[in-house]
Amino acid sequence: MSVTLFLSVMVACGTSETVPEEVLEPEKEMFSLRIEFGEDGNASWFPLNDDVMGGVSTSSVQSTDKTLIFSGEVSTDNNGGFVSLRSPNREYELEDYTQVEVSYKSSGQDFMMILADHAAWYMPEFRHEVLPTSEEWTTVTIPLSDFTQYKMTNFGEIETDEELTANALSEVIRIELRNSVFTDGDFQLELDYIEFQGFEE
Repeated sequence: MSVTLFLSVMVACGTSETVPEEVLEPEKEMFSLRIEFGEDGNASWFPLNDDVMGGVSTSSVQSTDKTLIFSGEVSTDNNGGFVSLRSPNREYELEDYTQVEVSYKSSGQDFMMILADHAAWYMPEFRHEVLPTSEEWTTVTIPLSDFTQYKMTNFGEIETDEELTANALSEVIRIELRNSVFTDGDFQLELDYIEFQGFEE
């Protein structure tokens, strides 16, 4: 991208004149890890809800030509209240990426993204609310540095002082979308893609 700056230059006679200066600012090349959904995309994501702990929330996953639809009903009965959509556990090698972009539309519930580096649910995890309710197709881009780590204690979940470093990103084994607030009601989340993005130095 070429930007023209005009500088005021003093000359010997004490007057000034305006001269252009060309400043070149090359665009950085982006690289990405893109998770496509739909019938020809990723079909291995699955729901996991509070019924594993006695709750009664329900959800299901279905694919359209281009998208994945995660829908159901959240219930806070029996100490429940959460629904989640999970990737399979594997090595994602996210250490070179600096932001994540999601294309989606939703109703009924806001969703956060979780980046987990342990299989067990009670281990610390990094998360950030990335998908506020939007009934129109929306694309959000979130810096990975905005993610915060939480851990379980006898007094509930608390923030830790751990940052989501490149080393921590290299150890992520699961990507998860979970409703942010435990509230009763129907919901639907439709996903086009999730894309982790980085830029050449």
